[in-house]
Amino acid sequence: MTAKRLYASVTNTSHIQSVAVTSSQDTSTSMATIEAETSSLTLGDYVTVDMGYTDNHEVVFTGYVKQIDKRTPESLYSITCADVMTRAMDYFIAASDPDNPQKFRNIRAEDFIEELMSQAGLNDFTCPIPSSFTFGVTREFEVNLVPVYEYCRAICDNLTWAIWADSTGTVHFENRKPYPMDAGVEQPGWPPAGDTTTPDFTFTDVISLDMALTTSEKNLRNRVVVYGAGDIHAEASREVAELPADFYKTSVLGAGEMVDSQSLAQQIADYNLDLFCRYTEQIRVTLAGEPSLRCRDIVGASAERLGILGTWFVEMCDHSLSKAGYVTSLGLRRMPEA
Repeated sequence: MTAKRLYASVTNTSHIQSVAVTSSQDTSTSMATIEAETSSLTLGDYVTVDMGYTDNHEVVFTGYVKQIDKRTPESLYSITCADVMTRAMDYFIAASDPDNPQKFRNIRAEDFIEELMSQAGLNDFTCPIPSSFTFGVTREFEVNLVPVYEYCRAICDNLTWAIWADSTGTVHFENRKPYPMDAGVEQPGWPPAGDTTTPDFTFTDVISLDMALTTSEKNLRNRVVVYGAGDIHAEASREVAELPADFYKTSVLGAGEMVDSQSLAQQIADYNLDLFCRYTEQIRVTLAGEPSLRCRDIVGASAERLGILGTWFVEMCDHSLSKAGYVTSLGLRRMPEA
């Protein structure tokens, strides 16, 4: 078998020694760390990372330089970058006149988030399937003294949607649950076909360098309480076989002034119960480097040694390339309904 030749290309950088790109469903930004002998990058520069093999490589990261270290005696640059979502993290909303902050009323969730992202300079935005969530139905609500990302992430946590920037720099706001989604389940923004199509990538015992399977009820919650504006509140719960009878693990969501109707509060409680009332199956697997894989992909599994079959959600994806070789580490998840 002919050995594959490694490939790495980074903007304005040469003699690259190593590249590591990390991304996760639970973190705000993807990160890239590059070590190289030569680079003309400076703080704030826009960076593209293309890596893999000479006959199979892809752009796995785009973002901005956040930190540069120069080490001796190796004479190496260590460059740390964050994807474009860092702009939403760094942009703090603060009205010039504290008595006249931004106010919104009767605005759909996707339009609201798109407006906040644009204030942080993030104008490449997509929400492919509209939501049914509208905020400020009966009264105005204020947005002030908060980072854009923090506010948008709070909205996503309440709606059980997700927001992220992909490897091209596009910001996504989607009903992307952290598990393979079933077709035919009616929820706002839920892809009609679900995740039932054949995955583009399937890992097996043969191609896996290391693998571990965990099953846990640690994150299971079978009662959700939502607090909105004023005295608005809602609750949803159910008993589950994985917990003792009449025993409830509770999640509390503070939705704030933007949730000003009882129906929306109840909708949020119901949708969060559907997300939380599930036990978790997780796989940690390391493979020979595969540049096509991304966080939030759906992959197939056919690993008989651990009895791992079916489709899985990629909740974490790390690409690591150095003189020692190229590996891709995945954190996979599925959450059967309790």
